Amino acid sequence: MSKKQVTFADIAAYTHFSKTTISRYFNHPDSLTVENQEKISQALDTLGYKKNKLAKVLANGKSEFIGIIVPNLYLHYYSEMLTQFLSSYSDYHYKFLVFASEHGAEEEQQYIEELLSYQIEGLIVLSHTLPSEKLASYQIPVIAIEREAEYISSVNTDNYMGALQATSLLIRDKCDILIHINVNVNKSTPAYDRIRAFKETCEEYHVPYDIDLNVEGDSYHEILNIIREIFNKIEAKYPNQKKGIFLANDTYANMFLNLIFQKYGTFPSTYEIVGFDNSPIASEAILPITTIGQQIDVIAKTAMVTMDAPVTKTSSSILLFKEDVVAKSLETACINCGRCVEICPSRIIPSRLADFSKRKDEASFVAWNGLECVECGSCSFVCPAKRPLKQAIGSMRKIALANRRKKK
Repeated sequence: MSKKQVTFADIAAYTHFSKTTISRYFNHPDSLTVENQEKISQALDTLGYKKNKLAKVLANGKSEFIGIIVPNLYLHYYSEMLTQFLSSYSDYHYKFLVFASEHGAEEEQQYIEELLSYQIEGLIVLSHTLPSEKLASYQIPVIAIEREAEYISSVNTDNYMGALQATSLLIRDKCDILIHINVNVNKSTPAYDRIRAFKETCEEYHVPYDIDLNVEGDSYHEILNIIREIFNKIEAKYPNQKKGIFLANDTYANMFLNLIFQKYGTFPSTYEIVGFDNSPIASEAILPITTIGQQIDVIAKTAMVTMDAPVTKTSSSILLFKEDVVAKSLETACINCGRCVEICPSRIIPSRLADFSKRKDEASFVAWNGLECVECGSCSFVCPAKRPLKQAIGSMRKIALANRRKKK
């Protein structure tokens, strides 16, 4: 026999408060004294009261549901992103309804209609199937992640900077040929900047390169077969050259790494691999993979914050190494090439600021806008002289900021 559900009337009768007071306890508890809040709370425990979420939805029209559309779950980036969203309940108190859209626009529209029937309060879209104009027509908050988003809000990684860092690392490792492996990305998609940065960086440094955009497939095994074909083609085309392989994501990088081990039984000196995402597979692979980190947890958090006040935001990339390759580099004299200035997002002159720092010239450092440095490390990364620009600027910046605080 089912137990009778405890109602507001039951609680009111037990506590000798009015039903209005009980309602205030649930909706505006601060309007009651602490003593009365405790009395009602004890009554709830004694009576065995269970919250009726459905009644709350019917009363205020808020379902506390957010829909998520992902392309698939076999790419580790999407599964890790989903993990971050699902673990955010304690912070945002939203529940998630998730669909994996793998079979076209018609299927995805059906999924969204189903989500709307649950009165979702927002939609997070990682798939590339429906144009943003169509998504905007649903008249609910929609947040795009790493996809075309002309008509909706978006959260994106700085793909260009990430790819520049990956390509620069392979160039510094003195690879004979650099190869980028990716899907045929639409130019309106943020991830296209990975292709663009790879190409432009190779051309700037006059490094031979190849771009293979033939990865496609609707399953892990289909994509693995394509990666295997690309691997065999690279083996045949560049047999004795040192090959620097920049792959679009860590899943592809892990596939490529496994193919190398299957053929050689070890990791030969003729290969260097860089992935993208810093998803768990990068560290769990047979050999840890050097990868560009997307800060997936920050992207997920930003999407949740943006859900209530949609704006366009970006998250800078972070480069994660298997070892401290910067410390191993030998510093030489500045050649005044200007690359640190070109790459600097703050539009300052890192080489000069580093000189001021070396001379402990705090006044000149501040006058030349040293405090504007965001310490992203891009200047150190592109410096052909291997100067630790970021470290020098960061040290003087801390001193200048500390002295400024003392004067207040």
